[in-house]
Amino acid sequence: TLYEQEMQEASEKFDFETAIKYYKKAWELDQSFTMILRALASCYEEVNDYENALKTWCEVKKWLESHGYLIEANLIDENIKRCEK
Repeated sequence: TLYEQEMQEASEKFDFETAIKYYKKAWELDQSFTMILRALASCYEEVNDYENALKTWCEVKKWLESHGYLIEANLIDENIKRCEK
């Protein structure tokens, strides 16, 4: 993807705030690759932004369900519960 190198470098440096910016931009440009959205949710968790993490995990689940990935969507429930605490 367009920002793949920047996202990976920021994540490897534990610069999650920068990674969040790149993941958000990448998702705006290409909403066909849910790994971007999953990584964004994980980065929100890393910076203890559980409100945005929860919203993002719910968006991941909704996307998966709308594309027929029901088993994968159910697996997201664990992530959602973790952020609801």
